[in-house]
Amino acid sequence: GKGTGSRKTAVLLGTAVGLLLAGLFVAFGCGRWSFPIIKKLWSPSYVLLCGSYSMAVFALFHWLVDVKGVWKHTLFFKVIGMNAITIYFGQSLVGFWRTNERLFTWVSTLFPGNGPALVMALGYIAVCWLFLYFLYRKNVFLKV
Repeated sequence: GKGTGSRKTAVLLGTAVGLLLAGLFVAFGCGRWSFPIIKKLWSPSYVLLCGSYSMAVFALFHWLVDVKGVWKHTLFFKVIGMNAITIYFGQSLVGFWRTNERLFTWVSTLFPGNGPALVMALGYIAVCWLFLYFLYRKNVFLKV
């Protein structure tokens, strides 16, 4: 593509700012036609604001990895990204949740309040990631 990596990062950040401003305008600046920021309804303002911070995070990682060449700490994301379709479909075919429950339920009982839910969520991510890491090490990738 055209432009330097830094220029592309600037365009991504500019797009993030544009989406943020558009989301705020739709939420507060349209008078009686304004749409409040409501996650459950995926209101237009919510979608624009989510797009804004997603684009900003994408710009950050583009700058770190593609422009500055910081590859040292990207394995976690690389493993997921190389088989994203596999894990998307695999969740409905493979019993990741059952495995997670067997491995982490006892640990989750050691935590108060919302701790068990956090432990189970992190455990689920760990189980899925380990499955993807196994595939990654074996060079098995689902391609469409």
